[in-house]
Amino acid sequence: MNLFHAKTLDTCRNHCETGRESLCSAVNASDWYTLLKLRNFQVIPYLRKGQYMYEFEKEYMRDPPLKDMTQLPDLKSSKIVISGSDDGKFTCDVPCMLTGRVDLVNGYGQPRRVGGDEVRVWLVDKKTREFRSAGRVTDLNNGSYQISVWCLWPGISKLHVAVPYPREYIRTVIHQTHLSASRFVLGKFVKNNIEE
Repeated sequence: MNLFHAKTLDTCRNHCETGRESLCSAVNASDWYTLLKLRNFQVIPYLRKGQYMYEFEKEYMRDPPLKDMTQLPDLKSSKIVISGSDDGKFTCDVPCMLTGRVDLVNGYGQPRRVGGDEVRVWLVDKKTREFRSAGRVTDLNNGSYQISVWCLWPGISKLHVAVPYPREYIRTVIHQTHLSASRFVLGKFVKNNIEE
């Protein structure tokens, strides 16, 4: 993921012959509309010549396609371990960091052996549900994820953990993205006197 982040921070190399050296600076919609109509406008991707995948994509594509849905994470069987807690309850002072670990298992009850799932964690005030605190998740690359979230209010809170995108889903999205061609689509929306 660090390689992807570094690649997207590279100096912009989108050039055209409009008198500007680069299109890296922000431009308004009418400028883009004019530039996109030019036949010599060229978009150069952030990938190196001959490179068709980012390194993080290669990691996901090493896995075979999913054939058995039971291999996906089963949150009902997965285990959340809170540091300093034996019964799943934890008292924290304000402000205090709640830490723990999420151990994912599949539908067969077997531990997941690789990371790469998108795991999210957040804390919610149990009484009013008005207060929420997003947490930080660290992938341990073995099916377990280190979690930490700040306790920012007094009272009883509930810890929520979700896996919106398992590793297998991300692999499928990357695979489908590389099967289809990328292209620019230009649209103009008009309603009364407003154009966008």
